[in-house]
Amino acid sequence: MEKKIILEELLLKKSQQKRKMSPANYKKRLFVLTKTSLSYYEYGKEVKTHFLKKKGSIDIEKIRCVETVNLEESTPPARQYPFQVNGLLYVYAPDEERRNKWLAALHRENTNLLSKYHKRFFTNGRFLCCNQTCKTAPGCTTWEKCNVFFCFYLPSLSDEYFDTLNASFLPEIIMRARYCAVSTLYLFLNEFRRLLVETCRAQGKIACAGETPDSLSLLADR
Repeated sequence: MEKKIILEELLLKKSQQKRKMSPANYKKRLFVLTKTSLSYYEYGKEVKTHFLKKKGSIDIEKIRCVETVNLEESTPPARQYPFQVNGLLYVYAPDEERRNKWLAALHRENTNLLSKYHKRFFTNGRFLCCNQTCKTAPGCTTWEKCNVFFCFYLPSLSDEYFDTLNASFLPEIIMRARYCAVSTLYLFLNEFRRLLVETCRAQGKIACAGETPDSLSLLADR
């Protein structure tokens, strides 16, 4: 296995249904997260730790989605805490705390996550949330961490700030939030912070043009 393990745990994995109507099955796999990859290994009592067979691996830089998945009807207790990686790898943590730990670690190691994802499973040849049949179909639900800009930052702006924002930058920000990777949006917000101060200073709209609202500073630094 790779060295410098960030997180390692025995988790339940759902089969990826390579055939459209094949039945789903669930197997325990040893998941290992490092700086460069998320890998999972065959696991059994008879298998020695040093000779685990790798069953799959995803380069961290290729991961574009890491989020929870809505539960299906009549989900058994062992599968109450699912999360997804790239929309098709479905993994089940034993409890909410462990799931959140995996989500946090994967988010921290990856800065190229997209702003939309599928909130329900891909089952029997389609995503249950939007009925799209292509496995690589773009997400239909906006990632909650992208919504923080609109829910947390915009309402806190004064009238002067909002007028400047609306006239100069809002259309561009909305476009980037919908179609760009989260990291791209954050980089733009840092640039936006600088441009907003310069514009307001030039227009004489704010008394202290060298500062931006605290909420934007907090958001851009996340």
